[in-house]
Amino acid sequence: MSEHYRLPECPLKSLKGIIAFDSKDWGTNGRDAWIYGIVLGWDEPAIKELADKHGWSPMAVDRLKRLHKKFESFERPSNDQR
Repeated sequence: MSEHYRLPECPLKSLKGIIAFDSKDWGTNGRDAWIYGIVLGWDEPAIKELADKHGWSPMAVDRLKRLHKKFESFERPSNDQR
């Protein structure tokens, strides 16, 4: 790899990139959908559809949204290239 090109060393950003650019349908399996929801978050129409599909209660949906917000709060600023 070129010394001029450095990827961020934040593991959370790396995980987010892996999931975001994977060709997998993350909504098919309930466990995968939950992981996607924590890391990237689902918009309201999608989360409602997934809740119906996977049997998530309103409490579970609220928890997933809180987990996503917490995940987002752990990310380092984008200028951190260590």
